[in-house]
Amino acid sequence: MATGNVIMIDEDGNIGSASVSENSEQISGLLFDISGQTQFWETGKGAELAGKLKDTVVELHSLQDAKDLGLEPFAGGESATELLMGIPYYHIKHFFDLTNNYDKTLYLMFADCSADWEAIITMQKAANGQIGQFGVWTEKKLWKSVSDTAETYKVLLVDELQTIGNTLANVYNAPASIVLNANTAQIDGAATGQADTVALSKIPTCYVDARYVTVALGQEATNEVHQMQGGLTSKTPVGNIGMALGLLTRCNVAHSIGYVNACNLRNIISTEIEMGFGNAALNSGILTNPTPYDALSMPQLDALDDKGYIFLHKYAGYAGVFFSKDYSCSDGDYNCISRNRVINKSRRMVRRSLLPYVNAPIYLSSGGTLSTGDRTNFINIITDVLNAMKTAGEISAVGAVEFDNTTNLLQTKTLLFSYKVLPVGCAEMIKVTEGFTVTV
Repeated sequence: MATGNVIMIDEDGNIGSASVSENSEQISGLLFDISGQTQFWETGKGAELAGKLKDTVVELHSLQDAKDLGLEPFAGGESATELLMGIPYYHIKHFFDLTNNYDKTLYLMFADCSADWEAIITMQKAANGQIGQFGVWTEKKLWKSVSDTAETYKVLLVDELQTIGNTLANVYNAPASIVLNANTAQIDGAATGQADTVALSKIPTCYVDARYVTVALGQEATNEVHQMQGGLTSKTPVGNIGMALGLLTRCNVAHSIGYVNACNLRNIISTEIEMGFGNAALNSGILTNPTPYDALSMPQLDALDDKGYIFLHKYAGYAGVFFSKDYSCSDGDYNCISRNRVINKSRRMVRRSLLPYVNAPIYLSSGGTLSTGDRTNFINIITDVLNAMKTAGEISAVGAVEFDNTTNLLQTKTLLFSYKVLPVGCAEMIKVTEGFTVTV
């Protein structure tokens, strides 16, 4: 017999193949996987900060909180002493730069994820299930060479993170999106002398039925970023995870972080950007060719887009830097972060609204079915939650809220409800036909 609960189940495939407070979109988690480091907590800055950070989830509300912990920006020079080359501070700063004047909470953890990604669950537990999105930075390689003759690499890590996403949603009732910055500078399993060279044509699709995971590419092309990356033995790109989390924290759950009018990074980072893959051989501590963004043609960028990656992006004639899209690694109904965040928020809110009624007395009609009055009451509870989301601009409309009135509750002791919502659309492309006319 299972413990009494409210169990939420997503339904996929319907698009074409509030009365309760909820602020998980303002709560983020940032995980740094230190499995690529040796003696991380025994030497240098790690040893100095081990008492504060080792095996600990830390809650931050400002950049000053990070400074108080002892995290520092990269200062340059050959004898850098900052924790992980200053990369954690870099991302935390971008997060708080983007969320200035917004309610926000950032949970931070450094963990050895060589065996698994259980640290994400640990962080969600520490946050009482309230984290709405995670950023993961890891030195683990994203792509693997299966053989020298294979046409594409194999994508790694995404399936593992999706398993964690499923566990958060279905075991802990705390669904969250996971945005990944991994090592795209080197290829796992490549022949000797070829590990540092990433062939653009071999980059695989990341659509692997992983709705909770998004793979983000790209970074600033600044001297500071190049030195931080070059200072890592793994040559892992510094990435953009702090920016992604910052935008997710400040955006309406129904909005894409690629929304040009609302998500311009122009005042946060340099407009010089790069992809973070190419030739990772070092020249005076700088990668030989991390593939500048402007070196890629539109067909090449479109190919990356078609494979499900999101990346830092620019538009001709429009100043600024943006995320290209907000894809997830799924091509189903939940094919973008925003749709997942919408359904995740409705799931959390509906569940919280119904939890007070677990083990409550239920008055029945003949045949053991729910009485008309109680049925209406439960439907109204769910509808009120969804109407609040509509008012907030998080969904377009509330669809049907239904109850299975054929169930004999004396036998099953289970109420069966379902609901559907019409999501907010997203104009990923705008086409205009132009021409001359002889009449006006």
